[in-house]
Amino acid sequence: MIRDPEDANDIIRTNTELSSSESENPEVSDVDSKRSLQATFYRSGPLPDANQIRQYEQIYPGAAEKIFRMAEKEQDHRQSLEKEVLQINKTSVVEEINLARTGQWMAFGLNIIVLLFGALLSWMGNDVGITIIFTSIIANAAVFLGERAVRGFIKQKEAREESGKEGEE
Repeated sequence: MIRDPEDANDIIRTNTELSSSESENPEVSDVDSKRSLQATFYRSGPLPDANQIRQYEQIYPGAAEKIFRMAEKEQDHRQSLEKEVLQINKTSVVEEINLARTGQWMAFGLNIIVLLFGALLSWMGNDVGITIIFTSIIANAAVFLGERAVRGFIKQKEAREESGKEGEE
């Protein structure tokens, strides 16, 4: 595989030299003297290769500087967009944490109120108070254990997805 256009030029020169030397030799048939070379170059990146930059500069003086300036602007723009995305992600994570914390405090306050109400009813001799207290305790345990189970399920799913990606690579 030819990676550098200069290598392709060397091959073309060699091929031309061979063709000219074969045409001087009368023993070589016409089929042997006909050769073709096709080269396709693929580039990826913000800048053309050095030979292309030299050619641009020959055609349009100052083109190389403009090309480099354009690539620098593109890089700065891309980096600024990435910084914005990171800032947005950071902000949304902080908001989710604050929302979860607020919900936890509200649930704590509500549980304290329910427990105090159950204790008050129980102190007054009502059997419903004990039921309210135990129901509150069981509901809190169910929420806590359910949340842990969901987190474990999510971790297992992510681990399976990661192992699947590693297998593809």
